[in-house]
Amino acid sequence: MLNAPPYPIFDRISIEINSYCNRSCSFCTRTNDNRIKVRMPEELVYKVLDELAAINYKGLISFHFYNEVFTDKRIFSFFQKCKDLGLNNYLFTNGDFLDEEVVKKLSNYNIKEFTLSIYDWVTDEDFEKKCTEFNNQLELDKYNWNYLLCI
Repeated sequence: MLNAPPYPIFDRISIEINSYCNRSCSFCTRTNDNRIKVRMPEELVYKVLDELAAINYKGLISFHFYNEVFTDKRIFSFFQKCKDLGLNNYLFTNGDFLDEEVVKKLSNYNIKEFTLSIYDWVTDEDFEKKCTEFNNQLELDKYNWNYLLCI
């Protein structure tokens, strides 16, 4: 194992595993760019995870930045690799690909934070209604992660 650095290490890291998002939100910087849809090579993702495990990284790892993680079918293999290495994750999603089966599957991994972005609302009441509907349907707050809503 490598020696710990003489300075505090970051507590979160985002690995953008692909460049695609299924939405075009007016407030997002990627809406106006012309990014080519590409995926980070799987070997590179595994290399980064192996290196984080080698330094005994205790922070949280996410696989998003300006993308939607569930547009990449490899996401569950990356969560599994993190679990195998004892690494913890946080998940940030727009929720478009969530259903009961996906949520149940996610509960088997080391996801410590689960953030759901709800964008399609007009009033505060509408926002609250959508939050309630998501939670009632998927029971996101019953799992062993810190469940957060983000607008």
